Amino acid sequence: MTIKVLHDFILVEEPVPVTKTVHGIVLVADKEATLKCPVIGVGPGTWDEHGKELGTSGIVVGDVLHLPKEVISGAPKFSHEGKKYLFIKPPQVLAWEKA
Repeated sequence: MTIKVLHDFILVEEPVPVTKTVHGIVLVADKEATLKCPVIGVGPGTWDEHGKELGTSGIVVGDVLHLPKEVISGAPKFSHEGKKYLFIKPPQVLAWEKA
C-alpha cells in the first residue's frame, strides 16, 4: 500500500532517540532540544479560495527535519506496516537538512 500525503502535511518517521552506556544499557535521550526526523512523504501544498497555488515549503522526500520535542509529542501519529510516523505542518519545522 502506498501512502499519499494530502494538503501541506509532511509525513516523517517518528524519532526514537536512544543512547547506550558503556555497559550496553539503552537510555532514552532526553537532553536534546530538537530531534531529527527523516521525511517519508510530502503533500502537494495548499491553494487559496480561487484555486491559486500558495506554494510549497521546499521540503522533499529524503530531507531530515529538526523538530522540537513539543511538536513531536503533540503531532498526529500514524502506524503503517509496523513503523510509526508523524504528520507535521511546515510552520512546525525549525530547520531541515536537504537530501
